[in-house]
Order: sequence, then C-alpha cells, then structure tokens
Amino acid sequence: MVTPAHPLPYGILISRSTADSLGLAYSDSIVMATPRTPATQSQVDALNGRISAITGIPDSYATYVENGPSRGASGLAWALVALSALVAVAAASIAIGLARADGRRDQVTLAAVGASPSVRRGFGFWQAIMLAGVGAILGALTGLVPAIALTLPGGSTQFSAPWLQIAVAATMLPLAIASVTWLTAGRVTIDTRRAAIE
Repeated sequence: MVTPAHPLPYGILISRSTADSLGLAYSDSIVMATPRTPATQSQVDALNGRISAITGIPDSYATYVENGPSRGASGLAWALVALSALVAVAAASIAIGLARADGRRDQVTLAAVGASPSVRRGFGFWQAIMLAGVGAILGALTGLVPAIALTLPGGSTQFSAPWLQIAVAATMLPLAIASVTWLTAGRVTIDTRRAAIE
C-alpha cells in the first residue's frame, strides 16, 4: 500500500508492482506524483497547457495539486481552541459552582472528621475533572466521528484532523480547570449545632 503525503479521495493506493502481484487489471487513467517542492499556480497552468497541446482538446484533462492544509489553518485551529476554552470555562464554572453548593455538607463532614485541606482540595479537583473532562472528551469524539465518517472509502472529502489542538482541548483544558479549582478551594466553616434539651 502506498501512503500519500496528504489525504486523497481514494480508498486504497497501491503500487504497480503490488497490482501485478495480485493479478489486478488496471489501465492508465491518472498520473500521480509527489514533487520535491510545492507546485506554483504558474507551473500548474503550464502543465495544463502542455496536456491540452498533446491531446488537441483544450482543458480535456485537469491538473490537481494537493498541498495539504494552508499555513493559516494552524492559527485558525488555535483560535477555535481558545474559543472552546472560553465556552468550557464558562460552563465548568457554573457546573462546579453548583456542585460546590450541593457538596457543602460533604465538605463540612470531611472537615469535622479531621480531613486535611489537601484531601478536601483533592475532592474538588477530581469533581472538576469529572465535570469538565467527561464533557471535553465526549465533545471531541462527537466532533470527530462525523468528520472521519465522511472520509471513508467512497467519500470525496479529505479530512486532516488537528490532533495537537484536539488533545489540548480534550485533556489539557480540563486539567487546567481542575487545577484552578484545586487552588481556589476555600476554607470550610464547620457548623456546630446543639440540640435543644427541654
């Protein structure tokens, strides 16, 4: 199997020798090449002109150059990570705030039985990991499944996933949120209540 430098709309690419060894019948219908340097538009136009001169039919065959993602794609991907971080922080702060309010009695109980502040902070840290981490991982998977499905054999879509940005959004962002939660865990005031004796 031949692996191209960039994704192409073909299910499997094999070499001529592999096709011969498998006994596959094939005919020349397309020429594929990997140049050492990316082709410029003027070079593509010149190639199309030469092809038209050989066939005698203008624009009978088209030349397509796949240069991979554009240089600005990385910057756009990081901008989307920053936008998703804002949304995630806003949603996580609300969810963690509600979880803290709901778990205040648990924190009071931990403090009453002598749990150290690090134990109480760890409790909040893992609570934030569950709230932010599960959402981030499920969101990444939900976004990847349809994009990858469109690139299955028979599809005409190319997709090159920005794995670094996806990994940052799915793992580093929840860890950062949980770390801030650990740092901002406040002191717990122990409620002392005495039953009235009549």
